Amino acid sequence: MTDTPDQNSSSRLNVIAVVLLVIVIAVIIVATKKRPENNLGNPPTDQEVATLDSTQATVSYQGEDGKTAYDLLKAKYTVVADETAYGPMVKSINGETASDSTFWTYKVNNELASVGAHQYTTKTTDTITWELTSIE
Repeated sequence: MTDTPDQNSSSRLNVIAVVLLVIVIAVIIVATKKRPENNLGNPPTDQEVATLDSTQATVSYQGEDGKTAYDLLKAKYTVVADETAYGPMVKSINGETASDSTFWTYKVNNELASVGAHQYTTKTTDTITWELTSIE
């Protein structure tokens, strides 16, 4: 049995609603959390994964003119991602894997990014930080 155009539209709207809900939840979670520090009390440095507990880690690196946040992430770390209709969804960075209750988010200069990492073209003045964030 094939879906009618109305059913296809309804399915698409449901998918969009779920994606928007996840984004809103992520923004709320990230906005209420202090930027994690490593066990030395300093922000994590390039190539460092600062494990805070069993469900949270961060990685941070400097932007480079003309390169996307996602391309730099892949160049600097071991990354596992799923390709989706909205772009790559990062599942693991340097072996720190998202679970059913966590997901990877990224910030540019301590501000939650408004576009996917594959769409954000960095500048040398940017600091990109990825955080494994718990869904609470």
